[in-house]
Amino acid sequence: MVTDDRVRCLACNEVIEDGERVYDDFVNGGVGHADCCGPEPEGFTDGDGNPLKPGDPIPEPYIWRSEGSTPDLSDADIVDLNAIEISHVAMFRVLEGALEIMEVWDPDRAREIEPTIFDQHHVIGDLAAFVRKIGGRATPEVLAQQLVILKHRQTAELSRPEQIALKVFGSVLMELDQFAAEEKARFEAAKAPKAQPVPIPIEDTTMEPVDGPMDTWGQR
Repeated sequence: MVTDDRVRCLACNEVIEDGERVYDDFVNGGVGHADCCGPEPEGFTDGDGNPLKPGDPIPEPYIWRSEGSTPDLSDADIVDLNAIEISHVAMFRVLEGALEIMEVWDPDRAREIEPTIFDQHHVIGDLAAFVRKIGGRATPEVLAQQLVILKHRQTAELSRPEQIALKVFGSVLMELDQFAAEEKARFEAAKAPKAQPVPIPIEDTTMEPVDGPMDTWGQR
């Protein structure tokens, strides 16, 4: 009898392939596809397996590698993913802070804003890809329109906290990408072989050959 020892998703029971994004299930054990998890924060835990606290962002999934497989993530891939994760955390923290400010003077209006869309990994991935595609044209209004086009959002109208959060996401991601490009160029330049000086034939100079170091001493 042939047994299938491949790891399967706890939610859909499909085999998890190398390269797919996944989450660990710290409660029941096992692994689940990122797209099969959430989006409710109650279904996630922090890096230590503890329930998320109110306002905590949903952790980023990781890339599944089966036992014995060879990772194919390049240094550039890791840098790209890190930049997205940092930008995501910055955006969510700013959104959370802006909502707290709004709640001081207008709590009813603050409660009408649903921030969970900005904490869904597939939404963040689409936002990052679009920012990297259009660069400085990725204003909050343009990003909101893209979210509507991709059916992540019903309206492109943004509250002020959402506008600030999207602006932070785009700005942080572009700055990190620019910094990564600069560091890569600096590293490659340092590794590049240095050009060796070409010796000039002595007959092309004002010097002349001598037999010893003191042969020209006292000559005019």
